[in-house]
Amino acid sequence: MLDVAGVALPLSIRRNARARRMILRIAGRGDGLMLTLPAGIPVAEGLAMVERERAWIERRLQTMPPRQPFVDGASVPVLGEALRIHHHADRKPGVVHVGDTIEVGGPADRLAGLLTRWLRARALADLNQRSAVKASQLGRPVRSVRVREMRSRWGSCSALGDLSYNWRLIMAPPAVIDYVAAHEVAHLACRGHDGVFWATVEQLAKDVASARCWLRREGNRLLSYG
Repeated sequence: MLDVAGVALPLSIRRNARARRMILRIAGRGDGLMLTLPAGIPVAEGLAMVERERAWIERRLQTMPPRQPFVDGASVPVLGEALRIHHHADRKPGVVHVGDTIEVGGPADRLAGLLTRWLRARALADLNQRSAVKASQLGRPVRSVRVREMRSRWGSCSALGDLSYNWRLIMAPPAVIDYVAAHEVAHLACRGHDGVFWATVEQLAKDVASARCWLRREGNRLLSYG
């Protein structure tokens, strides 16, 4: 744990043999720190760097958007379009998308969980389809696709062809989702981020630069929901 301005933040430390320098990140929701250490760098040296960066950590935390819980009357984006949450305690538990609203039935204390599961299911269906189409374009197999909670990434691709995505991508505009799918599928053919990799991404998605800009500008906002 690291005490920052009176707030105790968990600190996760991981090794990365490919890392060339120490990297300190704040988890997307501002609820933790992630320190990446190259091989051979002592943990003590990494912790010393964290101490030196306290002022930077405090500034970053102050600029993060406030949490936006899933509650009755709140708004949540789905595929980039704002939808209003309507809660119905007298209906059986479930979620239905109607026009510009999301109708959620069941007890109030289950609303957030029901809506999160619905969004995750939407994200999996969407990204599964996009990944399959793009992998087919490359002639590369995808072993599995899943969505999960990610604190500081939008997606990943394993050497075995397993694709993982941040479930909150379903809140982004379709063009942004398409870019992230293209990025991860491109890793099926190119493990690094060289010129060949980016040319492959451009082959699989349109207007990559705009999508990357949108994620840099709006990504933290997506991570504030729920």
